[in-house]
Order: sequence, then C-alpha cells, then structure tokens
Amino acid sequence: MAEGLNRVLLIGNLGADPELRYGQGSGNAFLTLRIATSESYFDKRSNERREKTEWHDVTLFGNVAEALSKFLRKGRQVFVEGRLETSNYEKDGQKHYRTRVIASRVTLLGSAPSREDSSAPRPDPSRRAPVTSQRREPPDLSDYDPHSEYGTRGAPALPKGPARDDDFPTPFDGDEDDAF
Repeated sequence: MAEGLNRVLLIGNLGADPELRYGQGSGNAFLTLRIATSESYFDKRSNERREKTEWHDVTLFGNVAEALSKFLRKGRQVFVEGRLETSNYEKDGQKHYRTRVIASRVTLLGSAPSREDSSAPRPDPSRRAPVTSQRREPPDLSDYDPHSEYGTRGAPALPKGPARDDDFPTPFDGDEDDAF
C-alpha cells in the first residue's frame, strides 16, 4: 500500500499570544498557537466582497517551542509547515474530536506588531552609532578573458569549438545496442 501525504502549509496571523507549557511527565516544552487565515471572495447574490476566516490550533514541541515563545506575539504573521493530527476525548458522555497542526517549521513573516504596553526597554535614539554610507565601485573586469585557459579569475575556461561526442561520458559499457 502506498503511503499518503499529510502536510499542511499555512500563512496567517496569531490571534492571541502563544501559550508555553511543559509536559507533566516528561517536562518537555510545547507551545500552542492560534492562527487565523483569511480569504476574501465576491458574493454574487449580495453583490458584495466578503471575507472568511478560519482558525487553526498549532502546536510546537521542544527547544524550538521555547525559543519561539520569546518572539511570537498576537498579530504576528507566520508561515507554518506541519501535519494534521486528530485526537478525541469524552466530555459529559459525548465524544469530541479535535484537529490540530503539529508544526515542523515556523517562519516569522513581516515585522513584529507594535506593543505599547511592552515592558521591554526601548533603545535610546540619541545613542545610536552614526550611519555612514560608502559607495562601492563595480569590479574592474578590463583584464578578464573568458577564453584564456584559466582566465584571470582562476576559473577553468570553456572548451573552444563545437562539442564532440567523445567530450561526454557514456553511461554504458560501449556496446551501442545497450544505449537505449
């Protein structure tokens, strides 16, 4: 039986600050994210543009979870790659199902959202180092000869003239009947 493909790719915004927790038995870190993905479409019946938002539960494990918990905040745009996992549980005699994304890779996109209530110290603009720009000249290629044996840049030269059949290695032992 052939294997299937369980792969999820999401680009969306965090709907809340991530929640970092540690497993009771193992003590391993795991990070829970709520990501909103939106798409817009034109509703022909109402003659209006509408937007539909889907919410996704995403979980990361290990050192990556701890590291990303320091950088991710509500509103941050991220790219998530992972797989779907469905679990079930019973509550009040009813069986419930939950599908989440187990992330294998998270990439931060865009810039971090501003936080007015942030307690992190902000850099003092008066203490910044002066910015100097130096114009770089293009490299001098006047001595470059692409037809010399090694050129002036040390790269091997291309062969001169048309290509011959014996310039290319053959993948068979030489018997032409085995070629195809």
